[in-house]
Amino acid sequence: MTNVNDIVAERIAAAEQRRTRRRQQRAELAEAREKGLAARQAAKLARPGPAERDGARIALAALRRDYRGVAELLNTLHAQDSRRAAATAIAALAELALTSRPYSVRRTRERLAAVAHREAA
Repeated sequence: MTNVNDIVAERIAAAEQRRTRRRQQRAELAEAREKGLAARQAAKLARPGPAERDGARIALAALRRDYRGVAELLNTLHAQDSRRAAATAIAALAELALTSRPYSVRRTRERLAAVAHREAA
């Protein structure tokens, strides 16, 4: 006959294995998500349109804490264009805040600058 302590120990071990497996799965999903978001951001920056260029300029001004510059950039655009550019800037800054590690913020900032200064094709 099996000892009750052995049964309890087996159940505890099985529960710990399940917890470990779930932690590993969460870590793998988080890593995949981070890579996917970074790839998505890079793809967006690779094909900028007017709204993306304006959004990149606004995001750069916001990163520099140049709020007057942000306001001036928004004032130079028509209402619909300014909304689209502001939404793009906010999305870029949100992705930057959510996905970037401290060492990659500079690289993302450089990419934004490249998009902001790229001429329309």
